[in-house]
Amino acid sequence: MVVGLVGHGRTAPSGIEIVDKTDDRRVAYCDAVANEPGVTTSAANLLMKAGMLIGRAIDDALVPLGISGRQFFLLSIAVEHHSDSQLEISRRMHLDPTIVVSLVDELEQAGLVERRRHPDDRRRYQIALTAAGRKVHRSAIRAAAGVERSFLGELSAAERERLRGDLERVMAAKLGA
Repeated sequence: MVVGLVGHGRTAPSGIEIVDKTDDRRVAYCDAVANEPGVTTSAANLLMKAGMLIGRAIDDALVPLGISGRQFFLLSIAVEHHSDSQLEISRRMHLDPTIVVSLVDELEQAGLVERRRHPDDRRRYQIALTAAGRKVHRSAIRAAAGVERSFLGELSAAERERLRGDLERVMAAKLGA
């Protein structure tokens, strides 16, 4: 539903019903879009809510491992992309590089990663998981998979795979992958 504000004596575009009982501004509703889903049931809103809820659930599941969801994602990028530099990791995570530096600092202090000089550029550091980091990462993968199965429990295996594929296609288009 499209909402517009109109004042006394103003005309509205066609398809707008003007509610005008006093000099106060009133809300006008567009009949042309009255049958569209509301904002609260839009795909954008549902994706945003789902992201927040599953993010919190993953964070909660990772507490016993001593890491956050962001730290888990960083570990995963370092593994899957063969120890990218901090700057490359920040690009993949879509986070400011200073946030990634803080995440790496925390992981390094916990003994889960180490910074290594990049072989081609001494100014850059690659992020490598330690043995402890690999162990925590494997446990985190299992924890996150359990959260995902629980969160998507209302869907069949085929529906979950279709959803994953659809989301992957949308994100690939947005991220240029």
